[in-house]
Amino acid sequence: MDSNLLKVEVLDSGDGDPEVREPDVEGCGGRGLYLVRELADEFGVIDHSLGKTVRAVFKVAAPPGP
Repeated sequence: MDSNLLKVEVLDSGDGDPEVREPDVEGCGGRGLYLVRELADEFGVIDHSLGKTVRAVFKVAAPPGP
């Protein structure tokens, strides 16, 4: 059962592959995919004939019972 999973998918119809970069401690950008990859329980890219889907899955705590 995956009711305790948060799934996020972003479809990108552009060319090229997303690049996960190691953060530069003095830089002001380029951390987005790195943070998603590090925090997600699952992370991946699915290629399509036109574009790709970047997918991340996060395990979340079950809501408290009644």
